[in-house]
Amino acid sequence: MSNTALDDIVQQVLGEQEVSQEERDWLRDKISFLLDDVTLEHKKWKVSPSIREELERLDQVAGLCRKLHRKLASLDEITRDQLDGDLRDLAKPRRLQGPVPAPVPSAAAARELLAQSWAGGVPPLEAMARAAKSARSYLARRAGSQSGTGVRRGAGNLHSHTHGDLRAHVTRELALMLGRYQGIGAVKATVGGKLYRLVVAAWEQVPGAGSGAAGSEMDAVVKRVAPVARRMLEAERHDSDLGLTGFNATRHLVEDEVRRAVRQPKPRKRAARNQDSISPENGEMPP
Repeated sequence: MSNTALDDIVQQVLGEQEVSQEERDWLRDKISFLLDDVTLEHKKWKVSPSIREELERLDQVAGLCRKLHRKLASLDEITRDQLDGDLRDLAKPRRLQGPVPAPVPSAAAARELLAQSWAGGVPPLEAMARAAKSARSYLARRAGSQSGTGVRRGAGNLHSHTHGDLRAHVTRELALMLGRYQGIGAVKATVGGKLYRLVVAAWEQVPGAGSGAAGSEMDAVVKRVAPVARRMLEAERHDSDLGLTGFNATRHLVEDEVRRAVRQPKPRKRAARNQDSISPENGEMPP
């Protein structure tokens, strides 16, 4: 990203607001960090599989784990002893002839696959199969259409499904910056307005994502996010008026609304899962 483009984005955020050079530099760094993070996430998005593909892989992982467990269990005791001895040698290699080979620490874990009794009675490969089925069930429930026969709109890409819409993240962060410097009135969903121009200028600095940034899709993103950003700014102003500097009412009041705007699923509550039933904590872009 060129310095000229970054300075232009900073000026769009500030408008006619006069600030110190120190604050301008801070804002410049904040925007630069935001776009760097989005650039990294966009690269991940481009290579992310579809949810359907990942569901198929998880099914295959579960099946292969159970198949391997059955194969290992079917081995004759003599063969199992031989494998166990070879794995011991790999973990603590002996000099038979030539140089001593490097130890293979994972060989000790591999020996667990040959065991015939386990803590809790669940073999390691069965535990992996259950985890794969649990992850698949979670993704399928979150990504299934209302009819249960497909993947709902907007959830085709695994990264988008778990992290939300990157354009919406950028729009939200820039809208908050704009509102804090130019007032809530500047945060409007008008096509060609201050927020729209700011978002397009910033999105064009994301390598591989800027082409065609202005268009119906970006229009829809700005229109979807702007009202939520205004609510966040109003909550911040309410806090400020009451002097509640230590209470984050912004998250408390509009957390679910923000999540819907950026099309991000709720964090999964791990403690509530059962053994047969595995998203990032919140997927929000760093400030």
